[in-house]
Amino acid sequence: MSQYGVGGTAIGLRTRDSVLLATDKLYLTGNIAFSQTAKKLLRLTDRVYLAAAGLIADVQGLVKEVEYNIGTRTLLLQREMSVRSIARLVSVILYSSKGLPYYTQVLVGGYSREPELYSLDSLGSVMEDQYVAIGTGAETALSILDTGYREDLGREEAIDLALRVFRAVTRRDVLTGYTIDLVYITSEGAEEFSRSLI
Repeated sequence: MSQYGVGGTAIGLRTRDSVLLATDKLYLTGNIAFSQTAKKLLRLTDRVYLAAAGLIADVQGLVKEVEYNIGTRTLLLQREMSVRSIARLVSVILYSSKGLPYYTQVLVGGYSREPELYSLDSLGSVMEDQYVAIGTGAETALSILDTGYREDLGREEAIDLALRVFRAVTRRDVLTGYTIDLVYITSEGAEEFSRSLI
């Protein structure tokens, strides 16, 4: 799998008043770590983000199509799309490509009237979650999230949990990188930042 640039891990947490998304930044070509600066956490609107694990080219192509559709619908409807509507849009795009699917899994998270978090597979199945992990490190990530997640996590607690998850994942999964992009989204907006685990 890694010969095609596939790998990496992404997680999402939804608390009472926020969503936190985090991804690693490693991009592989064959057995070479081509880049530690790949962008797998992407802004769709001011308060909606997409986090991905999988083939980078497919992630980029999917995001371009989603951004185009969001822009078109926002102009047409004269209002911003909700997190749920964007997740369903991503689902329709993924499903419409089922004959030649995007080789990626994605998380869509953000804040409309409340925090929302959705996970989608490459065929467009969409599920709402309180916490989720996708990618090559998902099993390890979920074992940490299962024991550490609480709905009342504060900002610093959520960030600490995400970093603890990635520390555990990078010890077990060689396809997940040591530099992490995070976004913390509330009703006030989104705050993006990066952390190095080294």
